[in-house]
Amino acid sequence: MVLLGSGFGLLVALMGWVGYSLIGLVAPGSPGNPVTVFVAEFFSGVTIEGISALPLALLPLLALDGATLFAWKKWVWALSYIVGSAAFMLVLLTIPAAWGEIDGDFVNWAILFVSSGVLATAVWVINFTIARREKRARSIQPSSTAL
Repeated sequence: MVLLGSGFGLLVALMGWVGYSLIGLVAPGSPGNPVTVFVAEFFSGVTIEGISALPLALLPLLALDGATLFAWKKWVWALSYIVGSAAFMLVLLTIPAAWGEIDGDFVNWAILFVSSGVLATAVWVINFTIARREKRARSIQPSSTAL
């Protein structure tokens, strides 16, 4: 199921990438048209969300799908993680505008980066704690079979 879900997510993201590329070819001279902007942003969002989620979801951490795959067969996990990371790099690192200069104060960007890291870590700790409590509760529950 993990492989099917990840594969489907990758397929949807790649279809979004193709859609985004086609919008640029079909309507290159209408960047101010609200419909074109909406469709382009929709495809862009689908692509970025789908592709960026793969390397994270496939990490072999307790509460993520990657842990299930890693426990099942490590070589399958490694292969799927390589595919997810390659798709991530292919799509996100080949965007020409991604390598331009970013306006703004470095301190503001550093604060934003650290804040998002702290928030992500807090969410992970909460998720990990909940998963451990649920696992412990399941192992403590008495068996329902009568002797």
